[in-house]
Amino acid sequence: MRLNAILSKARRFGYLPTDFHPLDDSLDASNESLFTSTRYNPQHVLHQLLQTDQLHLRSRGHGLTLSAIPSEFMRKNFLYRMLYNDIY
Repeated sequence: MRLNAILSKARRFGYLPTDFHPLDDSLDASNESLFTSTRYNPQHVLHQLLQTDQLHLRSRGHGLTLSAIPSEFMRKNFLYRMLYNDIY
């Protein structure tokens, strides 16, 4: 990731503190926070895209699936990525 390279260079030249957390950790934490608020808040805009499904092949920790995915573009969205985050 090029942004991580820029941040590490800024850290080396003293523009950032040496204990600055990697960008990936911050992104993962914010994604997890958004997914949690989406899942448990029925008033959230993204909540309507989630549905419970009893007919799945592999049990997931959250028990949710997405409705029909019409295109490859939709498969790359936030909810799809979070639902199948640690599947392997």
